Amino acid sequence: MSERCYITTPIYYVNDRPHIGHTYTTVLADVMARHRRMMGEEVYFLTGTDEHGQKIEKAAAARGITPKALADEVVPNFENLWTRMGLTHDHFVRTTHAQHKATVQAKFLQLLASGDIFKDTYVGLYSVSDEAYVTETQAKELQAQGLAHQLVELKEESYFFRLSAYENWLIQLYEKHPEFVRPEFRLNEVKQFVAPGGAKGHLEDLSISRTSITWGIPVPGDEKHVVYVWFDALLNYLSACREGFWPPTFQLVGKDILRFHAIYWPAFLMAMYRQEGDDLQGELPARIRELLPRTILAHGWWLMGEDKMSKSKGNVVRPDELLTFGVDAVRFFFMREMTVGLDRSFSFEGFMDRLNADLANGLGNLASRTLSMLQRYRNGIVPEPSVLDAQDREALEAGRLAAAAYLERAEANDFHGALEGLWAYLRQLDGYIVKAEPWKLAKDEANKDKLDTVLCQLAASEAVLTPDEKELGVALVDVGGGTTDIAIFERGALWHTAVLQVGGEHFT
Repeated sequence: MSERCYITTPIYYVNDRPHIGHTYTTVLADVMARHRRMMGEEVYFLTGTDEHGQKIEKAAAARGITPKALADEVVPNFENLWTRMGLTHDHFVRTTHAQHKATVQAKFLQLLASGDIFKDTYVGLYSVSDEAYVTETQAKELQAQGLAHQLVELKEESYFFRLSAYENWLIQLYEKHPEFVRPEFRLNEVKQFVAPGGAKGHLEDLSISRTSITWGIPVPGDEKHVVYVWFDALLNYLSACREGFWPPTFQLVGKDILRFHAIYWPAFLMAMYRQEGDDLQGELPARIRELLPRTILAHGWWLMGEDKMSKSKGNVVRPDELLTFGVDAVRFFFMREMTVGLDRSFSFEGFMDRLNADLANGLGNLASRTLSMLQRYRNGIVPEPSVLDAQDREALEAGRLAAAAYLERAEANDFHGALEGLWAYLRQLDGYIVKAEPWKLAKDEANKDKLDTVLCQLAASEAVLTPDEKELGVALVDVGGGTTDIAIFERGALWHTAVLQVGGEHFT
């Protein structure tokens, strides 16, 4: 039986249309899913939308429609975009689905019965924009950033989750299983939040219901309360999981929602899987670790200059603005440009420069030269290689190493690094062409065997350079067998052209 892999994206708020941040996350998850499938794994890839909470309620009220009507209007924007982007997700979950509601209510009652949820009064601050309760320390940080206007004071009856009871197990999870949050520096941020300076006792119990809003999943048996949007939202990974795929292998999140996924989410699951006799002050049971997500992978933000994109600043980039250059171009740019975990500044000039440098002048130039020489000198048929000299062996070894390095980096979900390695190999190939001078070899029949070897090497190199065809979901070039196009970025569009025979078989 093949290994199983469960990959998730965050579920996206439906108070606005998708932007490139949503698109990047979901394309990255898709590339990871494609890679795992290519490696023989059975993959379940989940994405969807988060449709409850105060932000949705307020946005709908401002337009004079119901929150559900707003959600039904916005959700197709995500579904249609993911189709255009060529995503291969297996399921699209909505938190308004009946199955999700049933799961949330059942788990709420389970934790209420176990004593992990209790009723009290919440007094404090709440961030409407983040749909999150805010501590005094966090409020000071928001004030320093000029964001205190987003906070509202709350005093209302609320159900609470005993988050503080799971502090010991959470700290053990981070210390003994550092793979739980990647990259490492993001794990350090989580550890600092839970136990500042290594000191324990800072984690507070979490309010998980609201009475001042109505748009959400009702608390069963006490329906003046609706379930806190983050308890509701996080459980989508459970409610929509396909049988046999639990627990999640990779859960992709933006750095702004890491706290919810790396602290609240595992604590909820610990409470659900805890058995009578488990000591919360003792060792985290191995059976519980095995039921928690393997890795929360936190990526950075796409910035405009040094600023976070926001509607209020008018600097949000929508995917449609990029898709005029083709889906292939956008997918390639995302994977080539951003290192997972770090922020990256976006500009349209940088977008164009990357595509022209890598696709038109880099891979496109090499592909064009290779096809041109194959068609001119060998009627489009890749010849069998002859005797290899030291130069040929060096090029062959470079290709082998490049392919191995790509797989190693892809296995670590470092597609930026994987592509960086491939383009370093491309530069080596340019040097190989300069030294081999196939245009001179073609002038003398005595050099036929050497020319065959050079052309075969170049044709083989194209296959090394383009695992992207199936993995990145990008049609670049693959002359190693199979029907595909060559995609070269030119004049603001992707154009495709290739006529090639490999081993007597004809491909276009």
